[in-house]
Amino acid sequence: MSCLPVSDPDILCEDVTVRFPGHTALDGINLTLNGRGVVGLIGVNGAGKTTLINTILGITQPTSGRVRVNAAGARSALCTDVPSFEPSFTADEVLRQSVILSDGRKAVPSRAERLLVLDRVGLADAADRRTGGFSRGMRQRLGIAAGIVSDPPIIFLDEPTSALDPLGRQMVLDIIRELGRKMLVVVSSHILDDVESVAGSLVVIHEGKLRFVGTLQDFLGSVGDHEDSVVIRCSGGWDELREGMSGCACRFEEDGSLVLPSSELSAALKYFSCHPDSLESVSRSRPGLAQAFLVSVEAQYVLA
Repeated sequence: MSCLPVSDPDILCEDVTVRFPGHTALDGINLTLNGRGVVGLIGVNGAGKTTLINTILGITQPTSGRVRVNAAGARSALCTDVPSFEPSFTADEVLRQSVILSDGRKAVPSRAERLLVLDRVGLADAADRRTGGFSRGMRQRLGIAAGIVSDPPIIFLDEPTSALDPLGRQMVLDIIRELGRKMLVVVSSHILDDVESVAGSLVVIHEGKLRFVGTLQDFLGSVGDHEDSVVIRCSGGWDELREGMSGCACRFEEDGSLVLPSSELSAALKYFSCHPDSLESVSRSRPGLAQAFLVSVEAQYVLA
C-alpha cells in the first residue's frame, strides 16, 4: 500500500515488524513516502505511530522486514512534540547547530538564508533572542525551522499542535500547509480536527497494523454508516413540523435547525413543499475525520 504510487520512493517500508518484550508495536507494515503534500498519521494511543516514525528514521531497528531509504529520504527531518534547545542559544544558533549536526548538508547556510527559514515560521524578529525565554508555541515553530533548514524532502511532525493556545495552533497549521506545497510533511497527531484541516492523505494505524493508506476523502467515504447529513433551517411551526417529520430519522437542534440523513431529504422536501414559508435554508453537512475515525476503530474492534 502506498501514499503516493512511485517507482523510486524516498522511503519504503517492506513488511516491517517491530516487537518489544510482550508487545508487537508494528506488524507487517508496507508503506511508501515520497513527493509533496501533508499526510496525517493517526491512531489511538499505543497504535504504533511513534514507533513507525522512529523505525523509518533509524532510531528503532525493525525485528523483521526492512526500511529502504534513498539519498533524498536519508535527509528526512523530525520535530518532536516537545522540542527543547540549549536555553543560552539564540534561534539563529539553533539553526546553525541543526545544520552542523545534519549528515545531509555540509555547507552551513548564510545568515540571510537562516533568517529566511526563521521568517517562514514567523520567528525572524526573534533570531537573536535566547530560546530560554521562548514560549511553547515559539519552541514548536523553532523546532520546525530546525528541521527544514537543511532543506529535507520529508519532515515528520509529532504532535505539532499539542498544548498550544488557539493562536499558536493556527500559526503552526498555517506553517504546515505552506510546507506541504514544497515537501512531504507527515503529521502525527491526536487532534483530528487539525489533521483534517491540513492533510490531503492519511495513514491509519491500529494495534500495530496498517489499516488505511489513501486520501482523506477516500477514508471518509470508506467508513460504513458515515452518511452525509442535511441541515434545514426553518422558522416557526415547530409542533406541526415535528408531527410532519415524526416518521423520519431526524433530530431538532437547539438553534432551531432540523438535521437528518441525506436518505431522508426527499421526505423533508415533501413536507416543506406544502409549507414553503417556513423554509429558510438547506445545506449539506459531512461528519468530520474524528467521527469517521471512531466509527472505523469501533468496527475494527468488532471484527477482531
